[in-house]
Amino acid sequence: CDSEKEIVGILELENPPSPYREKYLYILSMPGVLKEMVPLFQFADSSKFHPILINTDDDCNLEIFAKSYSRLSHFLDYRQGKYQIQWSKVHDRQKNSYPAVAEIAPNTLSIIESGLTSYGFRKGNITFMDIRGNVIWESEVAPWNWTPPVVVDLNNNGFGDIFFNATDFGETSAFGVVYGYEYLGNGVANTIGGFPKQLAAFSNAGVSIDDLDNNNKADLVTADGHHVYVWELDSLYTSEGSRWPQSKGNSEHTACYDCGPKFIRGDVNNDGKVDISDPVRLLDYLFKAGDDISCQGAGDANDDGELDISDAIKILLYLSDSQKVPNLPPPFGAIGADPTADSLTCNI
Repeated sequence: CDSEKEIVGILELENPPSPYREKYLYILSMPGVLKEMVPLFQFADSSKFHPILINTDDDCNLEIFAKSYSRLSHFLDYRQGKYQIQWSKVHDRQKNSYPAVAEIAPNTLSIIESGLTSYGFRKGNITFMDIRGNVIWESEVAPWNWTPPVVVDLNNNGFGDIFFNATDFGETSAFGVVYGYEYLGNGVANTIGGFPKQLAAFSNAGVSIDDLDNNNKADLVTADGHHVYVWELDSLYTSEGSRWPQSKGNSEHTACYDCGPKFIRGDVNNDGKVDISDPVRLLDYLFKAGDDISCQGAGDANDDGELDISDAIKILLYLSDSQKVPNLPPPFGAIGADPTADSLTCNI
């Protein structure tokens, strides 16, 4: 909560003659000064996984999901002035993919990983876990997947559509397979029509979703060792439905919790606090006596996606007795991004 940018990564320290590498989560300030070092695990396997930064509890500190090797995952939270491991999960088999975290259902964050289910390298699975490490849903897939899945909401129903690429080893050759699943909630997911799609050759490429030809249809793009593939999906493409940055190949591979405009709910005049001047400013705007509001999302005090007199009333009620009236919806109390999608603009 110090408003500073940090660099987070996993580093390995060799300890000859022991074959084991000591793994640490490092947190550095932008000039490169070490702020914190959290021991994770010792193992002979070399880690290749990046940590994921997420906000699961709406405070100003981000939580961290990290893997110290392919079978061991950790979830860290900021407690008592430092980051501490809240839980660690040992997987039965290797989870060799880079993980992703996304909101697969309303108010349901999921950690998504895939990997082997047998040491014969013939079977794999895709697993959705909740933020406590409990399995929500899983399915058998091809065994080798090095890239994080893409999570979008193509039909804009609030539930995630998950796409990823894996490689299968047939009797004579290896070939990529593209999978698509629609999560339906309550631990249920269906295969999307037309999936899986087989590629011609081995593939360790990811997938991306975009509207390449501007016809308002979603296009899925991937590649193998010889070709680039583009499929037009039977879904409309909207920026709201593809709000997760990994659909654009973003290097963070994580959900878009903190990449939108940042404001404080109720701070209509953008002066850094919520007071009586804010509902006055909103009423001026609503009755056309004032200029446009630079951040309409800040004025949407009840977070219903509309600007009207109920928002001014919501702020006034909060100001009248903040001890009894619930806080305004997030982001509130500290500057942050709007966790709900709407058509309101924010230009601050």
